[in-house]
Amino acid sequence: MGSWRVRSTKTTGWCSFALAALAGCSIDGSSRPPKPGSAGGAFVLDVVDAQGAPLVGADVVGLVEVNPGPVASTCCTERRFASGTTGEDGRATLTGAPFTFRPFHFRASFRDWPPREVMAGSLLGRPGAIRIPLGPPRDVRGRVDLGPDCPLPPGLEVSTWVPETHAKVAADGSFLLKHVPPWATITVHACKRGARVDLEVGDEREVVLALPPAEAP
Repeated sequence: MGSWRVRSTKTTGWCSFALAALAGCSIDGSSRPPKPGSAGGAFVLDVVDAQGAPLVGADVVGLVEVNPGPVASTCCTERRFASGTTGEDGRATLTGAPFTFRPFHFRASFRDWPPREVMAGSLLGRPGAIRIPLGPPRDVRGRVDLGPDCPLPPGLEVSTWVPETHAKVAADGSFLLKHVPPWATITVHACKRGARVDLEVGDEREVVLALPPAEAP
C-alpha cells in the first residue's frame, strides 16, 4: 500500500506522511515551522496569577520540537512558531502551529516573575485553552523524612529544577530554599531512594519530602 509523501527541504530525499511529523517535517513539506502569522493551527493561552486572575500584558511564545537533521539521532531542538501578548482577559492566541506529532511548548513571562514553560499535546482533537499560572519567586521551608532505616547522610541536600538550586538539610531534617519559582520541583536522594514534590502556584504550605520504604531483600 502506498503512503502519503511530504518532501523535506532539509534533505534530498522524501519522507512518508507517517514519518514526516516524527522527523520534524511539517505538512507543507518544510522541516521548519511556519513563520508567525502563516497558515496553520492555533493554540489559546490563558495566563493567570495564583488567585486565577488574568495577567494583562504577559509575553507568550509558542515553540515546537523539530529535527534539525535527516535522521532521528539529531532530534530535537525547539523553534518558535509564534509569539504574542495577553490582552485584558489574560488570553493570547498563537497561530501558525505546524502539523506535527511532536509536543508543543509554551513559555510565559510577566514583569520580573520567573518565566514558565509548559508542554502541551498535538493539535489533534481541537485542544482547549492552555492555562499557565505565574507567580513571584518564593522561599520554601520544608523537611525531609528519611524513615527509620535511613540515617541522615553527611552533606545531604535538596534540589530544585528548573532552575537548578540546592539547599543543605539540617540535622533535624529541615531545609530552606530561597527565591525559587512557585512551581519548582523539589527532590532529595538518600539510601538509594528518592522523593519529589511539585510545588503549585499559591500553595504556601510546608513541604515534606518522605522517602519510600526500602524494598525487601
